[in-house]
Amino acid sequence: MNNNKNYYQCYVYKFLKNYKKCAITVLEEQNHVLKKFTSHNHAYEVFHIDVIHALNNIKKKALQTHKKPAQLIQDAAVNMPKESFSYMPNNDALYKQILYIRNKNLLS
Repeated sequence: MNNNKNYYQCYVYKFLKNYKKCAITVLEEQNHVLKKFTSHNHAYEVFHIDVIHALNNIKKKALQTHKKPAQLIQDAAVNMPKESFSYMPNNDALYKQILYIRNKNLLS
């Protein structure tokens, strides 16, 4: 018998912007018994919105000023909420984005 076999059932609601629910069940005596139920949502969180605003500000200032990338990154870190800072890309990634934007602007 396959009493310990888990069954995974996922339901995706497209009209709710990729909202997904999954149920994990175990078959016991011809009945599915719910073992775990999860919800998964791809909507933006408040922290991610703060990060997007900070990244846009870094990009805008990179084009408008000649400050060093480290200075731009530091300014953005100081001006954003502390809770959101952990969601920021690492300094190397930000540095590369700043250089890319400046080089792209020079070529245009």
